[in-house]
Amino acid sequence: MAEYIQAFDADEVLMATAEVNKLVRSLQGRKLEEGDWTSLYCRVKGVPEMGWSNLPFRDYLHDGVGVEFKLLSKADPSGCMGKSLMHPAATRTIDFSENEPAEDAMAKVFNQWGAAISEFEDRVRATSKTGSVDVRWGILLWAPDHSEFLYFEERLEKPRVEDFQARWHDGNHRGKATRNLHIFEKATGKKRFSCTLPRNGAKLQPYFDVPDVANGAHIFRPEKADVLPLFVRREDADAIEKLFPDTSSEDVIAQLLENWRKGRE
Repeated sequence: MAEYIQAFDADEVLMATAEVNKLVRSLQGRKLEEGDWTSLYCRVKGVPEMGWSNLPFRDYLHDGVGVEFKLLSKADPSGCMGKSLMHPAATRTIDFSENEPAEDAMAKVFNQWGAAISEFEDRVRATSKTGSVDVRWGILLWAPDHSEFLYFEERLEKPRVEDFQARWHDGNHRGKATRNLHIFEKATGKKRFSCTLPRNGAKLQPYFDVPDVANGAHIFRPEKADVLPLFVRREDADAIEKLFPDTSSEDVIAQLLENWRKGRE
């Protein structure tokens, strides 16, 4: 069963709300990237930005806390509360044989996945003053039109073979025969992992149960602003960001225009 963790305290919620508003304005309609959320999260937590990496378990590590972010685009993020969602790839660094019993394949997958989590824990422990370790998933559901975001965190734990059962699933995709390894939680009967075959590019695909607000979900609905994109040269944009690091782009333009008007008086 998932153990949810409150991601933000009351003050951080206020800051995250403001940061999400600024983020949406800066995106100007483009796709949200993992690096966007990582930078926002670090600002809210008041720690130096980690820098983006496409390697697993590199998103957030600070003072004994490690968070691995996963983003999913959903038309109605808050409508996903209470549903189970699959992320298409927790890791691609697994190997197993489709010719062995499903339970044996699952044991191999869990052994490799557990080793990856242990390595993450070691790196997180190195950031801790006390040697404590707290590793989590950070799941962000975001609407393509940027009208709503839902974020929650849950404990990242090594799965135990005895708590799960596995079976091969044969199917058909676009006229081609497919085979995946499906792994179910014994206590609930819910599917918790899918694994694509190594010959097709092995991927471990976890399933997440989306909590409601009472159990740890944070919902952000950005203010709608009547703004339009404005293009400037890169060197000018860099100069503006240095001069006005904590000001939204529209407020910067308004201030520059006001200064220009005063200069003409």
